[in-house]
Amino acid sequence: MQAKKYGVVGAVKICFRHAPGAALCKLALEVAGGALTPLMVLAVAFFIDSAVSYVNGGRNPTPLITAIALMAGCYAYSEASQIVIRLADKSLENALRGNVRPLLVQKQARTDFALLEDPDTSDLISRVCDNSEKNIAAILNTGIGIVKLFIQVSGTMAILAAYAWWFIPLFVASAVPIALIARKGGKAIYASDAVTTVLTRRHYYLSSILVGRETAAERALFGYTAEINRKFSAAHLKRSNMVTKEIAMEEAAVNACGLILNVLVIAAVFFLLPSVGSRAISHGLYVSLIGALIGLTRAITGGVSRLVSDATGFTAFMRDYTRFFALKETGAGEIHAGKNGDGGDTDSGGNGGDGGETVSAGNGRKIEFAGLEIRGLRFRYTAESPYVLDGVNIVIEKGKTYSLIGRNGAGKSTLAKILLGLYRNFEGEILINGVDISLYGAEELRRIFSIVYQDFAKYYIPFGDNIALGNERGDLGESLLLADLEGVAARLPQREKTPLGRIFDGGADVSGGEWQRIAIARALYADTPFMILDEPAASLSPMAESRLYRRFSEIIKDKTSLLISHRLGSTKLSDTLFVLEGGVVAETGTHDELMAADGVYAEMFKSQKSWYDERQ
Repeated sequence: MQAKKYGVVGAVKICFRHAPGAALCKLALEVAGGALTPLMVLAVAFFIDSAVSYVNGGRNPTPLITAIALMAGCYAYSEASQIVIRLADKSLENALRGNVRPLLVQKQARTDFALLEDPDTSDLISRVCDNSEKNIAAILNTGIGIVKLFIQVSGTMAILAAYAWWFIPLFVASAVPIALIARKGGKAIYASDAVTTVLTRRHYYLSSILVGRETAAERALFGYTAEINRKFSAAHLKRSNMVTKEIAMEEAAVNACGLILNVLVIAAVFFLLPSVGSRAISHGLYVSLIGALIGLTRAITGGVSRLVSDATGFTAFMRDYTRFFALKETGAGEIHAGKNGDGGDTDSGGNGGDGGETVSAGNGRKIEFAGLEIRGLRFRYTAESPYVLDGVNIVIEKGKTYSLIGRNGAGKSTLAKILLGLYRNFEGEILINGVDISLYGAEELRRIFSIVYQDFAKYYIPFGDNIALGNERGDLGESLLLADLEGVAARLPQREKTPLGRIFDGGADVSGGEWQRIAIARALYADTPFMILDEPAASLSPMAESRLYRRFSEIIKDKTSLLISHRLGSTKLSDTLFVLEGGVVAETGTHDELMAADGVYAEMFKSQKSWYDERQ
């Protein structure tokens, strides 16, 4: 299925779809504001002529009063409409934030994980998702601005046409180069913005180090603030200079063209004087027209360049928007529960999937796990890089505990990410319940596997929400008990409702080991049949690690589990150990069998034995 293309017209449609009232209100008011310019030309002319007539002895004040009322009405409309337009802008932006932002978040969640690790894709996501609602709203504003300026110019030129028709083609011809320069400048500015995305990311990261609470202790201890501030200033200066250079070059060229427009206005001043003398044009209209032309010159020099430059940049933005929504997604379609006799239909996959069918529990129902087999698994990150996994063969049976052992960099975490469906570009076969993993969608794999990473996330939200994360499955009690968190919850001021981290009022800190146990409780609460613990004790001491694993048989109960570690405190608990070395499973067996074999595992265990024996 071909990906949908989005353009500036598509952005305007998005605005009218999600905030039709605000978009229509803004369009109507701005168009009326554009018509106000030629109307004010006539109103001012009428006022001047009426005032001159009255001062020169005219006895009827009605024309003068009418002119004053007309100008006052135009001024009042201009001021009042700007207030309403600002309210419409806020309403539009809020509507887009509430409707477009969730779509962007959902797309990021569905995007193939391998792409998210690619720097170019990260830059693309930053360009599209940072202030996306403001960019889309600005596209509508730019389009309306172009229409408004066209009405202003054409209306004023229509009045002038009766007295100096030759001025119009010259005026338009002089404005065209400004539009072309602005178009070129808009492309250059957006391109420089794209180049500076990496610098922007570095700039924000350094800023977070300078002001972040998590780095406050080390800032004070090591005194590195001055050095980080120097790096921050350098990144900020380089980022600013790249964009400023493009803007300065564009403005210089536009201002040069603006001089030509000013020369034309001066020519009009002198050319229309004879018409004033012959009374073909009134004094009021002459003064009003010249004032309007001067105003239009400024509007075109600044307005056309800004509007065309913005429109060009927004065209590039919408191309990125199209590329973003065309990013390959994780997973394919679904084999619904009906495939097992419930009468469901088959859907094809989402963007970027391989098509075909995937396994689904249907209606969020839990998926049972019967077994896992990996045959000849090979994986490398790029076509040029060496294979991290180069022929892995593993069989995992339901209800048993396994350990995947290997030195740092052996590919253990990579294998876990493949099982979770994060990497799909592997060679070989992975069968879950006898079905190829490629036929499982991301949601189905989440119902089978839960994982605790060594670099687990810390969410500065209430303690209970940290574990449930929107999953309303039931009470937290069992998960707290199994993860040894009951004491932590009991000491918190509001128990499960206490915010973690001191960035909020009433927030409480917990230790690194307690954060680790919260991550474990999160995986337990998900209640999947297969648990993966990737270096689950990385933040714990060997003694705490041993205590955790002694309770692990109770924690996993009837689940199937895979413990991934280069520390061997868990190995005696496992039914089978897989030793990953050189991209393959070099050894398989129980602890006793592998120790007797005196191979890679035995060497690792002997080197670590003192960590556990001497501290217990």
